[in-house]
Amino acid sequence: MTFRTVLAGALALALLGTAAAAPQAKPPRKKGEELPQAKVDAAIQNGIQYLWKNIDELKPVTIHGPTETGDELLLLALLRGGLRETDPVFQKLFNGMMERKLLKTYSVSLQAMVLEELDRVKYQYRILQCAQFLVDNQCKYGEFGYGDASPFVETLTPTTSPKGAATPSGSALKKDAKLPPGERKKPAVLRRIPVEQKRIRGDDTGDFSCTQYAILGLRACHDAGIILPEQVLSLAMSRLRRGRIPDPSAPGLSGFCYFLCQAPHAPYGSMTAGSVGSLVILDHIKDGPLSWQRDVDVQEGLKWMGAKFTAKEVPGPHHFTHVLDKNHPCNTPQWFFYYYLYAVERLGMLTGIDAFGPHDWYPEGARVLVETQAADGSWGGPIAARGERGGDTLFNTAWAILFLRRATRPLIDVASEDRMLPKK
Repeated sequence: MTFRTVLAGALALALLGTAAAAPQAKPPRKKGEELPQAKVDAAIQNGIQYLWKNIDELKPVTIHGPTETGDELLLLALLRGGLRETDPVFQKLFNGMMERKLLKTYSVSLQAMVLEELDRVKYQYRILQCAQFLVDNQCKYGEFGYGDASPFVETLTPTTSPKGAATPSGSALKKDAKLPPGERKKPAVLRRIPVEQKRIRGDDTGDFSCTQYAILGLRACHDAGIILPEQVLSLAMSRLRRGRIPDPSAPGLSGFCYFLCQAPHAPYGSMTAGSVGSLVILDHIKDGPLSWQRDVDVQEGLKWMGAKFTAKEVPGPHHFTHVLDKNHPCNTPQWFFYYYLYAVERLGMLTGIDAFGPHDWYPEGARVLVETQAADGSWGGPIAARGERGGDTLFNTAWAILFLRRATRPLIDVASEDRMLPKK
């Protein structure tokens, strides 16, 4: 998908035209700044090959109860990276995912994204189950935490297609020869299905990392024709708004942290990019295209990104600097770097913004990734030496691929359409 589309241009121009928007001035681009596409494509393919060869090195990790495998993140990267669905590695991961119960927020959110990307009509029932899990795992005040099984997921009844409407079969999964690797024509949604929140978790709060992934999952459910409860969206939006905090190092700027933070905590890049992107998604679902341009919290977050963005490290002292020993792996400079770049990619693609401040986020990030990719095709290798999870290099490589592929689709690019309902 070509990033500088008419849609992206229109969104960027509209943003610049709003009173609250931060100026996105860019200096003349230096000669040779843009990497040749062939180099980017080669880096993606080398990363895909690394995942393909090392997928069995991924070890399940126990997080607050049941284990997560991380398969869903790898599936999304493989899918958007261009690996065919018929590939045996893809099938092994996919079949394992479909056989497991829905137990954790990260996994369920990414599963909804994989299924919506693969065939949102064929897998609509499973996506509905993902939606039920997510809305039932919202915390009391609006965030999402790691989650646990909802008994109401199993009580859902599969729906049948409307009379006379053909549900796309495996033929719908065939890649269009005219589309770039990883791109698919999405089938029109045949039926819109409401989901109801049937429980509220007893936890008062979650965190803004789980929350941003839950909202990515809810966006996928929305695009698959699932009608989400308004109160779930509003509560999540309200909590995110409360999470914007002043930056003590930059008077007049504010961004986001891991929790509802106060001093000595400060905004940092991965949480600011992810939280602003989450608000953009919620604005879109609740109030329609471009409504995020009128969102003060979005605009303030974009101002922070414009002032602080760098593609070389995560800007800002992240939350764990203040709560963990300095030698803890989470305080390793690269620990959140690839996670951060994927959050940057999402924010750029969701808004159609090419630059944060004077920085063209994609060329700068792509250059760093291409130049630092290991000879075996991976990224972030030293972190995996911890051995605790066994999958850190795989996860970092997946996030890097998603960034390089510009994997996030613009919000109105895949809006759900129910052609079986009468027009208003």
